[in-house]
Amino acid sequence: NAPSVIISGVQSRNFYSWQELNILASARIGYCSINFSQPLLSYVWSVYDGLTFMPLIQSISKDPRYFKALAYTFEPFHSYTIQVIVSVAASGVNVPRTTGSVTLAVMPSSVSVLISGGVLQTQSTQAPIVLDASRS
Repeated sequence: NAPSVIISGVQSRNFYSWQELNILASARIGYCSINFSQPLLSYVWSVYDGLTFMPLIQSISKDPRYFKALAYTFEPFHSYTIQVIVSVAASGVNVPRTTGSVTLAVMPSSVSVLISGGVLQTQSTQAPIVLDASRS
């Protein structure tokens, strides 16, 4: 019997690159909800940028049910698919398994700058203009 998998939240999401990502995959076998030890179920997460597999983007979660990525892992203006394959932890070729996925549209962030001296400044035409945004 293949497990069923539900990924929490909306399956197609707008996402900003400065955000951390946390995705939970809940799996069930038959009528039992499985939310504990890994010996029963195996979770394998994959990331695709369009159709391109991105092997360097890996979950940093210690819990295999979660895909977790730090801020700035994903590039703006890209569409990623985060896929999980859940299978019954057993040896053999025909292991029952199922997949779930989430699509992320990574949105650009607006840039905020804090200029020392405030929004309105008066400057002599004879003096050099210096803009300091080091507090941004």
